[in-house]
Amino acid sequence: PLKLLLLGGTGVGKSTFINAIAKAEVSAPSHSIRAHTSRFIIYAHERWKQMIDAGDLSASWGDELHSLSDFYYHQVHSLDALWLIDAPDIDSIAQEHHSRVSTALSQVDLPIWVTSPQKYRDLINVKMLGLIDQRRPTLAVINQMDTIDEGDRDILLLDAQEFIKEIGLIDVSWFMTSCAQQEVILYSKELVRFRAYLSQHLTQQVSERIRSLRLAQHFNEALDILSYPLEAQEQQRAFHDWITTVKQVFIPLTKRVIKRQYQASIRAQTLQTK
Repeated sequence: PLKLLLLGGTGVGKSTFINAIAKAEVSAPSHSIRAHTSRFIIYAHERWKQMIDAGDLSASWGDELHSLSDFYYHQVHSLDALWLIDAPDIDSIAQEHHSRVSTALSQVDLPIWVTSPQKYRDLINVKMLGLIDQRRPTLAVINQMDTIDEGDRDILLLDAQEFIKEIGLIDVSWFMTSCAQQEVILYSKELVRFRAYLSQHLTQQVSERIRSLRLAQHFNEALDILSYPLEAQEQQRAFHDWITTVKQVFIPLTKRVIKRQYQASIRAQTLQTK
């Protein structure tokens, strides 16, 4: 699954944001009454339940994190490839929350910072966002935008972007939302844009994993070739064919990775110039 870690303090509307993404009540208020405990709440499609119960996905989440997680299953088809992971509240005084969230960041595919106009500059955000690799793609969601005047929204976004730049994150995509019922239509375009970003990221992740599996298969084939007592000429031909295949798969993939890193750097420089 594509694992998304939602970071945010209390009262920023993470539950309503999750429901807005799903277009269904996936996250119930009772789920978040855990009152600042150190547990993760994971919203996953029911198709993952059997594998999770059997422990087949321990490598992708980890036994320690699994023991600290509560799973809630849904039937929303559009989210069947995603895990929405609500992290422990980062404004809790419990120090173990920070270390556990740091461990979770190493296991997830995409961190999502959910905040509000009132809390985005809270000091605790500096410590928590500082755990994220500065070059790592990150999503920033300013929720509850209905709580401020429309004329102040652009100013707030610029100030929030300046705050993130001070922390050092350079590859951040921004979304301004409100999940209050009377404001959903006004911010529906932002939610659509958010879903489109997730869809694109998921497609890219699947493609890269397929390429990685193919590359691993080619390496295994090479080991098999070298393990058999072939004639020297046959062994040389087989190894040459394998090298050709690796060049066709690995080099283009490497170029694409470098290109994406370069494009991310250009975007960051452009934002800094603006």
